[in-house]
Amino acid sequence: MANTINLGTLTNNVGTGTGGFIGSASNPSDHITFTLAPAGKPWDVGGSGNVSPPVTIGSVTIGLTTLSAKFYSVVGNVFLGELIAGETKTFTNLVAGSYYVDVTGTSVNGLGGSYSLNLLPAAAPGPAGFLFVGGAAALMASRRRRQKAKLALA
Repeated sequence: MANTINLGTLTNNVGTGTGGFIGSASNPSDHITFTLAPAGKPWDVGGSGNVSPPVTIGSVTIGLTTLSAKFYSVVGNVFLGELIAGETKTFTNLVAGSYYVDVTGTSVNGLGGSYSLNLLPAAAPGPAGFLFVGGAAALMASRRRRQKAKLALA
């Protein structure tokens, strides 16, 4: 039976970590829910997932060899993408609303293992943000050209 973990409403630029123990017959997966708000602006959610190193207890080793975190939008159960262990990925231009992540893994000896999942939501830059970044890049390029020109004259 899967555990359900409710992270509540995620806050802009505040990382949220969660994790659990999956892979055994009693808990083959975790179901993680969260909400993005307020409405009216797009969101980017960065994520990373890792498995804990295998642990040997007596003569038995437990741990996960794979981890998969599949991201979905609750509205229409739309699949957004997958994050695997050791990978960092960003899901871009998400609308405010409810989302969930289904986490599954393959375990050593079928006994399960632990994992961690970290999420970082950020309001996606709107047109003004892109103009600011573009303007800053243009200013830096102009400054570099001037410095190169000065060095060439010296």
